[in-house]
Amino acid sequence: MTNEKYLCFNLSWCKRCRLCAYICPKNVIDFDEKGFPYAARLNDCIQCGQCVTYCPDFAIIGVKEEKEKLILNRYIDENTNIREVEINA
Repeated sequence: MTNEKYLCFNLSWCKRCRLCAYICPKNVIDFDEKGFPYAARLNDCIQCGQCVTYCPDFAIIGVKEEKEKLILNRYIDENTNIREVEINA
C-alpha cells in the first residue's frame, strides 16, 4: 500500500488568513509572494487533517478524490485557481 500525500489549495476561495499554517503541527505550509498558501514541505505532512478542518473558507482539500467530487458536482471547474501537490511514498 502506498502512502500518498496530497494537498490542494483552492486559491479562488482562500482569503489568505494563514490559519492553515498556524494550525499545522509539522510546519508544512508556507506562502507565496501574494500570501497564498502552498505545501512547501509535503514530505513532513502527517495527514492529520487540521488544515482542512480549520480552514474557514473550505479552500483546502486533503484527499485527491474529494477534489474530483467537487469537479463532478460543479463546485470547482477547470478555471478555478488551484494549487495542488502530491507525493506517492
